[in-house]
Amino acid sequence: MTNTNDKTSPQMTSYKNLFSSRGELNGSTFSMPRIVFLIIFIYVLFFFGWWTYTQYQQMKEVEVLRKELLSKEAAETGDTAKVGFITTNEKYQDIERIASRDRRKVLLGTVSFFLMLVLGLWFVDRGFRREIALANQQRNFLLSITHELKSPIASVRLILETFRKRELNRQQTVRFANGSLKELDRLNQLVNNILLAARVENNNQWSAEKLEMNELIENILSQIRDKYPNVRFSARFDGESNFIVADPTAITTIAFNLLENAVKYSPPDKAEVQIIVRQKRGRVFFKVADKGIGIPDEDKGKIFEKFYRIGSEDTRKTKGTGLGLYIVKQIVRAHNGSIVVRNNTPQGSVFEVTLPVA
Repeated sequence: MTNTNDKTSPQMTSYKNLFSSRGELNGSTFSMPRIVFLIIFIYVLFFFGWWTYTQYQQMKEVEVLRKELLSKEAAETGDTAKVGFITTNEKYQDIERIASRDRRKVLLGTVSFFLMLVLGLWFVDRGFRREIALANQQRNFLLSITHELKSPIASVRLILETFRKRELNRQQTVRFANGSLKELDRLNQLVNNILLAARVENNNQWSAEKLEMNELIENILSQIRDKYPNVRFSARFDGESNFIVADPTAITTIAFNLLENAVKYSPPDKAEVQIIVRQKRGRVFFKVADKGIGIPDEDKGKIFEKFYRIGSEDTRKTKGTGLGLYIVKQIVRAHNGSIVVRNNTPQGSVFEVTLPVA
């Protein structure tokens, strides 16, 4: 029982405006700060190019003058042999060597300066893009967290008002109470995810216990089947036992997040999720495969970033805050494991977590 009113609240509008100045820059190739920076870059490049050209011309003029002076001195002494073979003169060759060396110095300095300028431009532009991405992620998080908080609160409020205004029979009371508990569980999970994100960022130590993955996943499946009775869950365990050393709460969080993500992005009428646990070469592999909408290749490397969600928060229909996969990645890394996402066949996604064997 959720609030079906999709109108944007004043509070949500204020959250949108909080980062609107940065959010408008998203995807804009010719935003004002970038244009100003490019103008400065072109000006500096043009000025230094003009300075280099001027230095080249001055060195060329100095070289010509020195050669003319040397020729004039040879002519004034009346040494016709020196005048005829002036280019073989040692002083003449010294002038050429010095001029060539100076030209190389200027050229090397110009190339070095140009490369440093381009490298600086790249770093500044990358920082600029990261700042925009962070601002948009924060904006999306504020929008999503506002919706995620308001929806269960509105639902529970509606149910309590119903209790206050109407006389309900036993069956209706149980149904409304179950709806309230479901919304409160959702709210509790949201708060736990936020607290867990803060915990993994602070590098808090996890406990180390010997866990049997087959049994742990079976227990999790029994809970999640009750939560999603319309979803078809199947499990395959290669081997009678697959032991790891890890924090049970952390591994449970990983499994729940991956399974709920698989359900969330699967078709509601034919959701099907497969779990595989196997052991190979001193590692335990835990796979969650769905047949949902899949993940675009350009987003596969971004979905584990904090607050990142595919699409725009203004048009997205799926619930979430962009913290689930970030938490999963941090927990897996803290347990010396790895996580990858691949395309499923014929459609959907496969998340594979690898952890060391106990």
